[in-house]
Amino acid sequence: DDHRGDHRGDHRGDNRSERSAGGPGQSGRVDISRFVGLARAVPSSYLGLDYCISCSLPSAQCGALIGRRGERVQEVERRTGARVDLGKKDPVSGHSQLSLVGSLISVYAAHMLLMQIFNDTTNPAQDAGPPDHNSA
Repeated sequence: DDHRGDHRGDHRGDNRSERSAGGPGQSGRVDISRFVGLARAVPSSYLGLDYCISCSLPSAQCGALIGRRGERVQEVERRTGARVDLGKKDPVSGHSQLSLVGSLISVYAAHMLLMQIFNDTTNPAQDAGPPDHNSA
């Protein structure tokens, strides 16, 4: 496999609390059209190549990410076409390496879905959205 963009050991995205979905200084809202424009600017010949992106996650939360009998991972693979691999727990850091392999769009789609699952299961109160200040 040709793993362009392999950033194994790159832990820049590990601290979710320091970043909002829109980037530094922005609200949690993201302008999706910005990403569509970026995807359209990538030469089509690059889109079919295999890429690998990786991140490190606390092993204690990986069971919820995987799901019963791997059902969540299987669903992400089915929906995106990316291959999802979760490494064994590192005894020193207590983290596991999550690697996604596939076409450029599929690995980022898989990463987005898995991070949604991860955040929903590790921060269930945040999943509900902003509080409704109008209710009694």
